[in-house]
Amino acid sequence: MNKIIINICSPTHYTTHNDIVYNIEPKYDDDSIFTINLPSWKSRYIFNDYSIDCVYFFRVTNFKYIRDDLLNYMPKIKKGGYMCGIGYDTIQYPDVVLAINDVIGIPDIIFPDNKWVYRIV
Repeated sequence: MNKIIINICSPTHYTTHNDIVYNIEPKYDDDSIFTINLPSWKSRYIFNDYSIDCVYFFRVTNFKYIRDDLLNYMPKIKKGGYMCGIGYDTIQYPDVVLAINDVIGIPDIIFPDNKWVYRIV
């Protein structure tokens, strides 16, 4: 079974969280998708190392929080799994780009709408 984590952790993304819960979670009755609205230093204890297939990050705040999220979740992702998220835009979200580049380097895929994907090898 795939385990997908969607890390929200921002009061400004309340609508997004509700959209995810309404649109995604009901389609999966097997506990494969989890939305987390906790700081990563707390939520990282919920999951074992190498137990997650994908983590999607919605946070676009500051360098420290983004970097901490990436570092806290990276050990939880299985080899061949993915980290992905929003905000890879050097103009609108320079802290996001700096944090991602600091932790993983340039993502494997950067989409025109500033979403990004990185595969754990």
